[in-house]
Amino acid sequence: DGYGASGAYENGQVRHSVRPSLNLDFANSSTLDHRVSFERGSIATHYDKSGILRYVNENTPRFDYDPTTGEPRGLLIEESRTNEFQNGENFDLTYWAASADSDLLRYRYAAIAPDGTMSATKLVGAGAGGATARKMITTIPGYGSGNQIFSIYAKAAEYEWIVIACINGSNSAGFGIRININTGAVNDNSSHSITPTVTSEVVGNGWRRINVHFN
Repeated sequence: DGYGASGAYENGQVRHSVRPSLNLDFANSSTLDHRVSFERGSIATHYDKSGILRYVNENTPRFDYDPTTGEPRGLLIEESRTNEFQNGENFDLTYWAASADSDLLRYRYAAIAPDGTMSATKLVGAGAGGATARKMITTIPGYGSGNQIFSIYAKAAEYEWIVIACINGSNSAGFGIRININTGAVNDNSSHSITPTVTSEVVGNGWRRINVHFN
């Protein structure tokens, strides 16, 4: 036994001195090293290289890409969260209701959604209700109990503004904001008690993802 220039000799065989490495390049890698554990308690989404929204199962890591440029954005890691609305994209579910004065029509499977499927719902105002009253409304579970995020994908059709509101008991409690889907401009209703933080991102094909952060 002995050592040579290229490695260690043992019983006439060369064992190279290259040591195994752990790849922690989360920005450019599209896979997670098998020695790294990853946990998430729910189904989640990310964008692939083609800008298509993809769903992954629980405990599956997500390597995200910019939906418009295709540039890698790395591994998505977030704090523990609970999804209050399961299948919230379905506006026919019981926790969604059309505003009483809106006479709102809903058309499912009317357009291509961000995930590339023909599953987007189109909301159309009808009757004499005002344009700003033509909306879907819901009660957000746990309102006022801690940090929450309301997230929705929206695409302009006949109207370019979307109203997101959380009303608690009266029109002066909670928040009510209007967001321009095309430009991302925010028009806050200052008569409400909460001013949420609004962020949005263009995700391609006319869609914008809007996030409303509030306590």
